[in-house]
Amino acid sequence: MVDDTPRDWAAYLPLALWAYRTTKHGSTKATPFSLVYGAEAVLPAEVIVPSARMVLGKGVPREIAVEGVEEDRNKAEDELIKHHRRLTLAYEKLVRPRMLHEGEFVLKATNAVMRKQHTSKWAPNWEGPCVVKEAYDNGYCMLLDPEDERVIGPVNFKYVKKYYA
Repeated sequence: MVDDTPRDWAAYLPLALWAYRTTKHGSTKATPFSLVYGAEAVLPAEVIVPSARMVLGKGVPREIAVEGVEEDRNKAEDELIKHHRRLTLAYEKLVRPRMLHEGEFVLKATNAVMRKQHTSKWAPNWEGPCVVKEAYDNGYCMLLDPEDERVIGPVNFKYVKKYYA
């Protein structure tokens, strides 16, 4: 649609918004339109040729339909909380916590790697080995350079890996 005439994207925006607002979302199990207005949207074609939904829904007064909006919103909020819980569980399955202990040997990423700077192909990505002087639970550690006994840090765990001699 928009690929044919890219300058006419604004003409297609209302159609895209209508589609977004009248489609059920997986996280809330409801349409944004129904959560705002308390009823499902009526398609323009359903006004001309009434559908079964329109014919059967005519007997429900608007006041009764609006009273259920708060309940629908609470259900949508519960579904959203369940969805976030499922996402959190899926993420935590993939994440392995790194635990470093004092006295362990580790390699530290070079400053260029930590700053995401490009280096030559053969430049080293790791320096060390270093000794973990202090390790903290919130994801960083203080390192000790064994050659000159200077303290390096704080360094995030993602820039440190265990050194196996």
